[in-house]
Amino acid sequence: MNISENFEFLVMDAANLKFPDRTFDKVVVGAILHHLDFENALKNISRVLKKKGSAIFLEPLGYNRFINLYRKFTPNYRTPDEKPLTNEDLAKFSKYFQNVSITYFYLTTLFTVPFSRQSFFKSLVRFFNFIDKQLFKIKFVRKYAWQIVIEVSNPRL
Repeated sequence: MNISENFEFLVMDAANLKFPDRTFDKVVVGAILHHLDFENALKNISRVLKKKGSAIFLEPLGYNRFINLYRKFTPNYRTPDEKPLTNEDLAKFSKYFQNVSITYFYLTTLFTVPFSRQSFFKSLVRFFNFIDKQLFKIKFVRKYAWQIVIEVSNPRL
């Protein structure tokens, strides 16, 4: 059996989902919220999740100066609607979900990029990931992460 027989692929506006309320147990969103009408997308995702449903999001943050400089010098890699998330955006998750958990990634790890072709690159990344985990224990430092994973459950709508 072809695995695609178990799936149906649909294309639609993520901020205007055409599914009935409480359709899904899980929703996975990969780096798309920062391209959308953010709050409307959260509202729709909350609406289509079952009462005990959960969702997971991978998104960029907008505070890291090095990443923002990179974004500025690589405009061809961006779309005009792109807006990395802010603390104000993160606060909106609690408006639509009872449980919100955020994990932060990539701060000092960014310094490993110039060594990506070296044989010791993977070890270097592991070392800097460890440093990042320690730094992210300090609440103020978290907003400078490049990427975050937001896990939510129990939609409020």
